[in-house]
Amino acid sequence: GVLAFARVSASSSYPWTQSAVLLGAPIDGRLGDPRVVLREGFNPLLSPNGKWLAYLLLQGPEATPRLNLLNLENAHAREIAEMPQSSRNFMAFPWYFGMRDFQWSSRNELWFVQGSTREGSRILRVDPAQGAARPVSVLKPGETASSLTPTRDESRLFYVRSESGKPGGSVQEFAAGRESTRFAVTTGALAILGRAGPALIVAHHPQPGEDRVRLLSLEGGAVKTLFELDSKPPTLRLAPGQNAVVRTVSEVESLSTVILLLDPP
Repeated sequence: GVLAFARVSASSSYPWTQSAVLLGAPIDGRLGDPRVVLREGFNPLLSPNGKWLAYLLLQGPEATPRLNLLNLENAHAREIAEMPQSSRNFMAFPWYFGMRDFQWSSRNELWFVQGSTREGSRILRVDPAQGAARPVSVLKPGETASSLTPTRDESRLFYVRSESGKPGGSVQEFAAGRESTRFAVTTGALAILGRAGPALIVAHHPQPGEDRVRLLSLEGGAVKTLFELDSKPPTLRLAPGQNAVVRTVSEVESLSTVILLLDPP
């Protein structure tokens, strides 16, 4: 396999101002033969077939993140979208654990969020070999999409929808041309951390320094919370029939790192 990563200068005030993108092959726990493919770039994501590299560029602290595509076969790069400001989380915080605002599908299509909050986000998908982006979902002015999480078979897309200037947000599901709200809160902020089998791992930050992590089963029409973890005070609540062992709970500024041993939902 091949690994894509960003190398950041420790002397940089902002991580993205002195960064490069490298490719390398993990060999016996070490990175063998790394090579620089971009002198400027951040948050790289390699396509499943290894032919394309999606990455972000930010030309200054107040600039808007830009999504770019690099063809690794001919070294041609092109900009494909202006990203929402929420994408800056991945550039300002190397330890940010939320799902990206762009994801590769198993068929080597890039799903991504485009547009400013004022205009409203659009979720699109593009086949880099063809170049024409197709809309998946269009949000209202003032609404932002983030944390794109397609299922493995790509039949369903989950994402977080939030509204500018208002707390809270919702986890949306888009499937078979229809969209539905699967989970919502009215305080703080939401983020999808990833998938666990047929379930989503969702983080809710009601206020600074307070974190809640839920494992949500979204099979069928009902939403079921399989477990919920609060950071303050550390509390774990399990649904009947679920088992989990909390190994580590450590806070990094306003974020929590949670390592759990879970039975399959």
